[in-house]
Amino acid sequence: MCYDKSAKPVAHLAPIQPHLMFHRFLTAILWFIAAILVLIVIALPGIYVWLSLEKPKTDGEIMAGEVLEAPVRVVRDEYGIPHIFAESMDDAYVALGYVHAQDRLFQMEMQRRAGQGRLSELLGRLTLQVDRMMRTFDFYRNAKADYEQGSAAAKRAAQRYADGVNLYLTTSDDPPPVEFRLLGLMQGSIHPHKPEPWQPADSVVWGKLMGLQLSGNMYDEIMRALLATELSAEEIANLTLFDQSNGSITLSAVDYLKNTAIDWAGLDAAIPRLGPNRASNVWAIDGQHTASGKPILANDPHLGLAAPILWYLARIETPELTITGATAPGVPFHILGHNDQAAWGFTTTGGDVMDLFIEQGNPDDPDRYLTETGDEAFEYRVEEIGIGKDGDSVPFIVRKTRHGPVISDLDDRLGALTEDGRFVSLRTTLTEPDDTSWEAIYHLNRARNWDDFIKAMSGFKSGQQNAVFASTAGDIGLFAPARIPIRAVGDGTVPLDGRMTAPNWKDWIPVDRLPRVHNPDDGMIVNANNRLTPPDYPYHITNDWEPDYRARRIEEWLHNNAIAKPADHAALMTDTQSMAARDMLKILNSIEGETAMQRQVLQRLKSWDGRMDRDRPEPLIFATWLREMTIVLLSDELGSQAALLPSSDPRLIERIISNDQHWCDDINTQPFSESCEQAVLNGLSRALGILIERYGYNWQAWRWGTAHKAPLAHQLLGRLPMIGGLFRQDVEMDGGNYTVLRAAGRAGDAGEYPVTHGAGYRAVYDLANLDGSLMMIATGQSGRPFSSRFDSFVAQWQAGQFIQIPRFTADAADDVSGAAILTLSPQGSPQSNSQQQATQ
Repeated sequence: MCYDKSAKPVAHLAPIQPHLMFHRFLTAILWFIAAILVLIVIALPGIYVWLSLEKPKTDGEIMAGEVLEAPVRVVRDEYGIPHIFAESMDDAYVALGYVHAQDRLFQMEMQRRAGQGRLSELLGRLTLQVDRMMRTFDFYRNAKADYEQGSAAAKRAAQRYADGVNLYLTTSDDPPPVEFRLLGLMQGSIHPHKPEPWQPADSVVWGKLMGLQLSGNMYDEIMRALLATELSAEEIANLTLFDQSNGSITLSAVDYLKNTAIDWAGLDAAIPRLGPNRASNVWAIDGQHTASGKPILANDPHLGLAAPILWYLARIETPELTITGATAPGVPFHILGHNDQAAWGFTTTGGDVMDLFIEQGNPDDPDRYLTETGDEAFEYRVEEIGIGKDGDSVPFIVRKTRHGPVISDLDDRLGALTEDGRFVSLRTTLTEPDDTSWEAIYHLNRARNWDDFIKAMSGFKSGQQNAVFASTAGDIGLFAPARIPIRAVGDGTVPLDGRMTAPNWKDWIPVDRLPRVHNPDDGMIVNANNRLTPPDYPYHITNDWEPDYRARRIEEWLHNNAIAKPADHAALMTDTQSMAARDMLKILNSIEGETAMQRQVLQRLKSWDGRMDRDRPEPLIFATWLREMTIVLLSDELGSQAALLPSSDPRLIERIISNDQHWCDDINTQPFSESCEQAVLNGLSRALGILIERYGYNWQAWRWGTAHKAPLAHQLLGRLPMIGGLFRQDVEMDGGNYTVLRAAGRAGDAGEYPVTHGAGYRAVYDLANLDGSLMMIATGQSGRPFSSRFDSFVAQWQAGQFIQIPRFTADAADDVSGAAILTLSPQGSPQSNSQQQATQ
């Protein structure tokens, strides 16, 4: 046998045991995970620092080419609020567009794409229904037409603002927003998303989005149509209408709904819920009620809460106009604020500007539908929505009747709602042509007296608002402008047969007959979305007024504080006293508990002052009792349809216990009959059971704030799995649905009350010293989530604190503490020429 003597002996290899193989595999995996975690721990701080340094240029000079006529100084104060000093409003609008883009470009991009119906190009099918809705309503095409029909001055302002945004998009060396990097990756690209040039219509469409968010009657009509399958007209009215104007739900209308067999639940699911968010407070008092002898105006619009908040504080100073307050990124005008002689604020009226019509298709011709005089042809329009990175698209056909777009086409599954070809169309002022609402705000910014104010706001047509005004001359007033239809049939409470009359909207309420008040005798104007008109008002505005709890509390405070200062009104703005609780506690006073815990809790509630403070248990118990009472009173008769009614509406519970006590009896326990006292106790028992399961038996340690938090979440990053929590703050909140400090939302999981709706902006304008006015927004000036200005106001906002926007001259800007000064210079300006010479 021959062999290689130089070869090394080979060791005997024993077989590896399975458990050792698993052990080694597990060890390798653990080491790999540990290495990844170490890399993450090392890398994350660096990534965070890198992203934190990715901030816009706020110091130095920007060459603006021929966009500007003269240099503009943008001085950001210690809060990050820009003070824009310009020689003309033309140049000021350019600068405002530039700074909006610097700080809130992602917000602006999402906002205009929502109005265009083009969100799905970036976000995929997640937003397909929203895009279909916007295309069906045709908001963006209408916005372009509205802009073209505007006055030369207003159009120039919108164009100059667009020039400023585009100056930023085309010349800035600022790092792109981190969201654009993410959108780029979602599109399969390593390059950030690049926005298209800004157009004036991108600003105009914002007003239509707000009008939709502040108008919700179509949802109410669908709710009542669903209830019509179980209830009579009288029962629907008693359960859903609490402050009727000039009409009621007619028996014939409800009988018609019972026979249509339309899939109202499917239609409700097909319409994205973008509103209504229509709660706000505003009040104005004249000089006889203030320490200064001049008016004070307070306003806090209540809208959806997110990070960043809708509002952006800014101050503009030019020889033509000085204006300070809340702007909306994407819009060139101050929506809320004051100029040098007047201040203004808004609440939503809730005017009914939406009607649903049940239309009948022609069974012999699918391209036509029936009317009272024959048939008419649909208007057709083909839309195509781009979807995501793959270039896919979803085409769909928009049908339009004489009333408006067919909204039952929003979901293909609802194309034929019934066997006999019925479908649902919508008429709304939001889609009416010649809407000058956007231009009205341009003129409002320049209104210095009552006549200016009325003239400006007379052009506001879309989504009725209660506009309140105060001037340094001592005037206070309220005007509620909009196109409000005068109906031939019905009052807009339930859907109508589309063949009834043409057109059902005969005319608009004349502008000079819309609600207004000027310098009332008592020197006070208060509105918190409550009923605006007296019983003898000759026109119908709505049957869905908001409850008057907040207005009553404001009026009570004003009468108890005859002479007050701005700081006192700021404190009222964060008042937590619930008039709803004070009213409803009278019901609880009539019962005795059956257990020791119930008796202890009732004793505490009976001595409670009704303040919805986050450190107390009473608000949590009260809110949960209200929520359960709707179930106790109505679920036996209505089953799942009880969820259609507003849960926790004190007016509903109070009306049942006071006037409609048959609802208190549980029909499932016949032949036994329950009293309303027993129903109230059952509600309390259910509430305590839920809270015990959620928070334990020590009820005295329960806290409203634990359950009642505002999730201030970034609209994109806050929704990412695993890391979304890094981009949201869950802020414990005082207040509730019915307090002046509005902190409302839909009930969440059992025992939880997330706050999704509140005052993103608060302001108290002092007409004796407008520069000393008090303001606050909920998050921060920047929309960049790694900026120190992203959430810099959150703690102050939660605590009910305010700031004053300091006033200084352009020449004194260098001495302002913490100021950053950016100069936008036109080509060939003296400043740019001197700098060029210095470098040569």
